[in-house]
Amino acid sequence: AGSRALTPPQTARKVLVSALVGVWAVRLGSYLVARVHKIGHDSRFDDVKHRPGVFLFYWTMQAVWVWVTSLPVLMINTAAAGRPLRWYDAFGVVLWGLGLAVEAVADAQKSTWRQDPAHKGRFINTGLWSLCRHPNYLGEMALWWGVFFTCVGGFTQLQQAASVASPLFVFLVLRYMSGIPIQDRQAQQRWANDPQYAAYRAATPLLLPRPSRVLAALAGSGGSGGAPGSSSSCSSKDVAQ
Repeated sequence: AGSRALTPPQTARKVLVSALVGVWAVRLGSYLVARVHKIGHDSRFDDVKHRPGVFLFYWTMQAVWVWVTSLPVLMINTAAAGRPLRWYDAFGVVLWGLGLAVEAVADAQKSTWRQDPAHKGRFINTGLWSLCRHPNYLGEMALWWGVFFTCVGGFTQLQQAASVASPLFVFLVLRYMSGIPIQDRQAQQRWANDPQYAAYRAATPLLLPRPSRVLAALAGSGGSGGAPGSSSSCSSKDVAQ
């Protein structure tokens, strides 16, 4: 919103893409604050908060994350010229909406699961977590591609296309650096000797659900939401975002 106020004219596209990022920030921020309040700590930083150098690196990366992921919106909002919204811009908005919904539902499912004392120390493989092992990260990646595609239609200069670095950066960081690797490592340490977890890992894709399983879930054949043939034990892996 701040960048939108910097460079006139104020356009519908500037308002739209700023709103997309604003809704994402409020949703994720409120979820993370509520989670830390409930459990009293942030597991992402448990191993590094007493190591100042590493802790500084983590926070610096957070700042880099914010700047890089905001690039498409910054490009639109600071441009003196742009293009009006067209019907095909709906693709980006729909993709953003789907990504946000997947991330929010996955977070809510894990939060609800963890509130049940019977699930303490068990891993989640129900709901969206039966389709892939990291649905929250899948949603995060998808929504930033949605933001980028919503911005693309308004680009008037070739260099603005360089903001594709935003969704690519989100994918690379979550897939290979701070997201999935950390959560997978914690999960394997916690349930290294659990044959049910080994079976869940073997049967469930890391990130992209199998179309057949998605169709089965949509048709209601997934029952309670668990993966076919899987147990109902679930994980307390934290969402590393």
